[in-house]
Amino acid sequence: MRSLKVGAHDVEVRPRVIVEIANPGAELAVTGPWIRSYRAVDRRFLITVVDAADAASVEAMYRAAGIAIERAWTTYEYEEVSEPVPQTTVVVVTDYDRPLSDPDNIGKAERVFACLDARATGAWARSYLATDRRRMVCEFQGRDTESIREALHTANVAFGIAWRADKLERVTAS
Repeated sequence: MRSLKVGAHDVEVRPRVIVEIANPGAELAVTGPWIRSYRAVDRRFLITVVDAADAASVEAMYRAAGIAIERAWTTYEYEEVSEPVPQTTVVVVTDYDRPLSDPDNIGKAERVFACLDARATGAWARSYLATDRRRMVCEFQGRDTESIREALHTANVAFGIAWRADKLERVTAS
């Protein structure tokens, strides 16, 4: 794990694998080193986050468990050190034509943070940037999906799809 600072935000970075489930309407199947899942409220999308460093081993694990997946990809998780106040969970997925550079990523993050703070519409919680830097999944907490979309548009940050999600997380015994 490494840490970095983006504006006033302290961010931790960890390797992860994202799995897009082929049949998101099915019951959630948890296998292996599962951390959390984001399931669209309308059940059209299901993204699962796994504590692993390579997608191939996770794909094999899901196949062995009989779970159909669309794709799995290796990523880095960028997570704000202090968790935002829980509101509606909104997932934003973006594909890039070319790899996203660190300066571009940090610039976009700073614009989004400033816009969210100024509008008091929500907060960024974490992002997953593929190791090839061409796909990103971001989690926001906000009033609703439209307020997050508006903040991204105002910050001049292009994105692919945004959807309201139920966030399901692993509970660890204390």
